[in-house]
Amino acid sequence: MKKLSVFSLSLLVLSIPVIGFSASASAKEITLPPETIAWRESPLPGYQKVLQACMICHSAHYAEYQPTSTPRSYWETQVKRMKMVFNAPVADADVALITDYLVNTYSVARTSPPPTQSAAALPVAAVTPVPPASGKVQDVNVLLQNNACLSCHAIEKKVVGPAYRDVALKYASDKDAVSKVMANIRSGGSGRWGAVPMPSYAALSPDELRSLADFVLKQK
Repeated sequence: MKKLSVFSLSLLVLSIPVIGFSASASAKEITLPPETIAWRESPLPGYQKVLQACMICHSAHYAEYQPTSTPRSYWETQVKRMKMVFNAPVADADVALITDYLVNTYSVARTSPPPTQSAAALPVAAVTPVPPASGKVQDVNVLLQNNACLSCHAIEKKVVGPAYRDVALKYASDKDAVSKVMANIRSGGSGRWGAVPMPSYAALSPDELRSLADFVLKQK
């Protein structure tokens, strides 16, 4: 009898139709267990892409459990599958970057135990002065879409992360609200709103961070 991996079993469960499901069924909230393994840090650009796109649905366990002999073709097939079959927010140009990161981090260069994920060990986002806007920034709706923000957040209700309205209310009377929210977006982490970690968006420019922070803080 062929053995199925945890990943394969998960896909099998997802593919089974739910008998008797109706549109009127009430939504159920689930609480995900805290992460115990962190994605391996890397200077490769694919690392940030993984945090922004893959981390929405995947923990680092799947990558850690693959053998070091896993070929590039396997990783590339999985990335393309997530994009084409499951509509993962991965741009065409990012497929190769993510594949490079997975190959070089988990198939070739993996020599040490996986890094653990701990809320207490995460760096505290520093509050820095808000830089003046240069005017060279994408529309906020484009930023939200390109960085998969709305996959984990909604305006009025909690999804994976907090509702933007709740964030705006929390910082409503804080004079440093813009700086703090910008820092939180840039650094990511967990512990402020629960155990599920938010990826880092360190690649965003100060203007882009400010545009997103301004948008969130207007939702109260």
